[in-house]
Amino acid sequence: MAYRVEIVDYDPAWPQHFAEASRNLSAILKGAVSLIDHVGSTAVPELAAKPKIDIDVTLTEGASISDACAKLEHAGYEPRGARYGDGVFAFFLPGNQKAGNPGYRVYLCPPQSETHRKRMIFRDRLRRDPELAQAYAALKKQLAEHYRYDGDAYTKAKSAFIAKTIQMSESQISERTPSPMLPRPPKAVIFDMDGLILDSEILYRKSVISAGEHNGLLVGASVYEGMLGQPWPNIARLLRDHYGDDFDADAFRVTWLEHFDQLMALELNLKAGVLALLDVLDQYDIPRAICTSSNHSQVQHHLADFGILPRFHRIIAQGDYAHGKPAPDPYLTAAAKLGVDPKDCLALEDSHNGIRSAASAGMMAVMVPDLLPPSDEIRAMATLIIDDLHQCCHFFEGQSLLQRG
Repeated sequence: MAYRVEIVDYDPAWPQHFAEASRNLSAILKGAVSLIDHVGSTAVPELAAKPKIDIDVTLTEGASISDACAKLEHAGYEPRGARYGDGVFAFFLPGNQKAGNPGYRVYLCPPQSETHRKRMIFRDRLRRDPELAQAYAALKKQLAEHYRYDGDAYTKAKSAFIAKTIQMSESQISERTPSPMLPRPPKAVIFDMDGLILDSEILYRKSVISAGEHNGLLVGASVYEGMLGQPWPNIARLLRDHYGDDFDADAFRVTWLEHFDQLMALELNLKAGVLALLDVLDQYDIPRAICTSSNHSQVQHHLADFGILPRFHRIIAQGDYAHGKPAPDPYLTAAAKLGVDPKDCLALEDSHNGIRSAASAGMMAVMVPDLLPPSDEIRAMATLIIDDLHQCCHFFEGQSLLQRG
């Protein structure tokens, strides 16, 4: 395709443009949308990209893709045909760069789209690995200079990097999976929230770093990673240990949460596979709960817009247990509330402390890594390590859950 290939520096307004487009697409396709995900380079913080917002719209089971295509075309999106050979249909909505509005490339994806799955793997790998993201940025700039007026050649030339990254990510997932089966069919499923149901951990990281910059502090990986899966009292203690006993952690928290709330309003999404897994659990009538270090008001606020709170039978949050993760109390409380023996509960976690908590409660602790890969300790402690909740769906569907007793 003959167009000028332009790579520009990361624009902090891109997430806001995605959020606005997501709301518009939800209104246009209401009732037919399962997930709307910001994909491509504009979805990776600080990554240089073409000023086009790439959006994957995953349709619900049974939704008519032809009806969805007609609605988008009626709304002004230009059809660009079927792509990738797995039922994905592409659309483009032109922008106005002089007015600061990027263009939008929208891809209608059927449920369980392989194209969408690979895009999410690539995006999430770049988000977790800044060095890899910068290598990709350098490659894109080099190729954009070489193929300045040949978009197809530019896309083809960077495809090897993308394929290698996806293959590397998938092989690492495969290597760290100790077993394809749980030791027994679960009678209940208990979900962590941040980083497991919600794609929020990256927003916590971005907001705590920006809050640090606001206060003239450098927030490094050792600080942020130590905060993952921790309740606020533990985080406050960690901050004082790092910045000194006189550090005003509560004042810092106010600034941090202001930054975080701004990001949440623009960028918050469900993690891949959440809705699909809930559908499977509905099918087998398996009780489930949320078990989080956040407080109840945060759970209600963060999940309200997604309409999934009624699909959980219990919410276990800060204040419901004596000691937070990594102590077993949160998960023991959840099991008691559901009336299920802890050994028969499947706990789904993304953090090290969450796995420690669930495993010490005697549960089948399954890790779905988000920002932190599993350490050797966590690999030994976890019953299973999987890539995303779609894999958890396949796992459930392959077992005789109706025999759980």
